Amino acid sequence: MAELTGVPYQNVKWQDIDGQPFGVGVGYNGMILGNLESIVDMEGPVAVQGNVTSNRGMSIGFGRMGKQTLPYSATDVRFLSGGNVDIADSLTVTGNVLTARDAFKVGSKSTYIIGSDASANQRQTLAQLYAANGSPYWEPAQQGTNYLISSYDVPRRIPAARVGANVPAFFSDARKSFEGWMNFFASLKAEGETRRSDYGYRLTGTNPLQNLFDLEWPKEGSIVGNIALNVPKGSVNIVRIYSGEQMTVSTPLWGEEALAKNTIFVLMNARSVRLDFPTAIYGSVFAPDTQWNAFTTGGNINGNAVLSGLWVQQGSGFELHWFPFAGGIVTGAGTEEGEPTCPACPSCPPQKECPACPPSTICPSCPPQKECPACPVCPPQKACPVCPTCPPQKECPACPPCPPCPACPPCPAPFITPGVIAGCITACGQCQWRVKLYDTAARQTLSVWQHCGSGCFSFEASAAGTYALEIENCNRYLLTLSNVGVQSLCIRK
Repeated sequence: MAELTGVPYQNVKWQDIDGQPFGVGVGYNGMILGNLESIVDMEGPVAVQGNVTSNRGMSIGFGRMGKQTLPYSATDVRFLSGGNVDIADSLTVTGNVLTARDAFKVGSKSTYIIGSDASANQRQTLAQLYAANGSPYWEPAQQGTNYLISSYDVPRRIPAARVGANVPAFFSDARKSFEGWMNFFASLKAEGETRRSDYGYRLTGTNPLQNLFDLEWPKEGSIVGNIALNVPKGSVNIVRIYSGEQMTVSTPLWGEEALAKNTIFVLMNARSVRLDFPTAIYGSVFAPDTQWNAFTTGGNINGNAVLSGLWVQQGSGFELHWFPFAGGIVTGAGTEEGEPTCPACPSCPPQKECPACPPSTICPSCPPQKECPACPVCPPQKACPVCPTCPPQKECPACPPCPPCPACPPCPAPFITPGVIAGCITACGQCQWRVKLYDTAARQTLSVWQHCGSGCFSFEASAAGTYALEIENCNRYLLTLSNVGVQSLCIRK
């Protein structure tokens, strides 16, 4: 199966996958069944059932180390939200953004990069999907083979109702699936060896297909040292962690990078995790009933993460990295030694007899129809009056000849010089001001003009481009534009 990177906006539906506890959610770096707060970066897509809030910006789906290891997609939803969204700075996503609620607020520099589907009408389709009450001149911009959806005028996203997406049903079905997997994990027998070492814990398994380990976590405090795995190459590794409801993590390392896609850590009874150390977790975290709290220490989960909520303290660098779980869990494994066997099917409950149908009722007789009243007699028509005779028309006098037009004076030089943006700033006092010319399509600063006190500036640019002037440092001033020779220009402070 090809690597999943989100669900298509035309089919936002949950699907289970054999041997894959994350189901179709394996295409999401984070499946958050509550609220997501203040995370800065997820290398993969994210799906949030609750609200998304941040006083910072957010980067979603740029792949390992920001090198775009995820393919661009024309249809995949890489940012899915069932609640309100309030992000103070830019939301940057390599894929579609779809939300169930209308409360959607992101920074004006937010941009979504959509892959090409090679169709002739893709720009028109994207314009319809992301239509909002913004500028009448807004449209998706093309960048190479991709399209850019910008929010320079108003925050833009695909409303779930516009494409018939039932986002609450998606998360409801996901929760039921995760509950079934938690019961399955609880029923398995641990066969791997968990041993305390000088450097932490060493988990040793010999099964080439699947190894299951149990790790007891202190109910107060944290284990000391690393969690290391000694298993055959390619085996699926399940680590069940038993702790108190409040779990504190201050260990440096869980697992190793080479095993990350085949390792899953299952939090069996933790309801809240406090991350007090920049822990690097190489493997997926399966904890649908656990709120994860990351403090200013940073840290990262290198795999899929199913959590009941994710809170990141302001200033923390905690991130989710893109190591999707490979699946392949042997679901037919029993608790006894020997060949795995399927559990016996439960007996069906006895069927209840249907209640007797109520006796049919006799329809009442129709009431007699009333006779129509007689039509009234129309009064006799009056004779039309005789039209008066029109008087004869008088001939119009001949028009005098028109005087010759005076010669036109020579046309003045054009007021607007194409490709030039010029103006003056009258400052209050001798403050030093700076004017930046910003290309809104390319999202970069092209030139800077700096002066102290009152003065004038001039930039050269493409007449067909869209730009913004950003004025900095001077609090009180008067801006006068003498020439605007470009297609679009806005002023920012």
